[in-house]
Amino acid sequence: MSATPQVDAYLDALGAALAPGLPRGARRRVIDEASDHLRCRVEARLAEGCPVDRAEHEAVERFGTVEEVAATHVRPVAARAASRVGPAAVALASVFVALMVVTTQVASVRVGAPAAATAGGIAGVVGWIGVQVAFVAAGLTVLRWLRLRRLAEPVAGDLRLLVHGAVVVVGTTAVSLACDVDAFRRMPAGQGQHAALVFGLVSLGMVVTAVVTVQAGSARRRVAGLSRLVDEPATLGGLGELLVAGVAAMGPAARSIGHGGALSLTGRHARSVVVRVRMWPVRAAAVASVVVGLAAGLAHLVAEGAATDGPARTLLALVAIGAIEGGLVLTGFLALGRYLGLRPTSVGRAPVS
Repeated sequence: MSATPQVDAYLDALGAALAPGLPRGARRRVIDEASDHLRCRVEARLAEGCPVDRAEHEAVERFGTVEEVAATHVRPVAARAASRVGPAAVALASVFVALMVVTTQVASVRVGAPAAATAGGIAGVVGWIGVQVAFVAAGLTVLRWLRLRRLAEPVAGDLRLLVHGAVVVVGTTAVSLACDVDAFRRMPAGQGQHAALVFGLVSLGMVVTAVVTVQAGSARRRVAGLSRLVDEPATLGGLGELLVAGVAAMGPAARSIGHGGALSLTGRHARSVVVRVRMWPVRAAAVASVVVGLAAGLAHLVAEGAATDGPARTLLALVAIGAIEGGLVLTGFLALGRYLGLRPTSVGRAPVS
């Protein structure tokens, strides 16, 4: 067969487009299949007496643009890679919960082996903040994962936000675990079995964090490869969309226990919130920070009891704790809201169904 410069150029461009989104072996198979298809088409047209240039042009044009063909192959790979970070976030959060329960609720362990959340100094403050950010990011990641599992063809923007949540979970968990290691190092002597328990949980957390890091890194590369090919903004970015998604995710379970009607009513109310939250995301975050602050203050009052030196000191403690927790919520929203998709970058997004 004569030289086919147009086909060769197309295959080179296709290989470059596939490179970020597919592993080497899969990329090679796609290129081989495309090459066979194009060259067979060119040969068929040449046998009909068509000039070489025209035969190549027709074959390439009918095959589809480089971006379209590449996206067809990259999308399912990116979706599978991104879907793994949902269960991974659950596993990581579970280990975190076990560590926090043991080191903060078991009295004998709490006295001898304070976790990062209860340790003093900068490490304790950083660890406690990291714990809260990790839980919020894990919740967002799992919620989006549950939502995207229902979609046959998730868009690049939604996959990107799913991966962003996993990245935040990994980063903040790693920081908090480092603070736990520091707390473990400062355990007093004679804590034998408690030391082994805490060390085991911290070690398990580090192993799970490493595994999730690898998964999130792979998913990030695949989704980035898809994002280079298609311009698809997220459809589940803002707080309102996540609220609706959460209600939708609970639908099958609620219907199975006979509460489908109540859930449908809740879903309609949730959808009415979407427009308001889209219009004023920072205002919604401010309201959420106040609610969280009040809840944190009341939880502290219930757990620790009123101050022994009068109601004024109790009120001051409630205000201080509420201000700190509420401030953390608002600061986290302003710092990470856009990266996690809680602050939408555009208003022309697809409607929530």
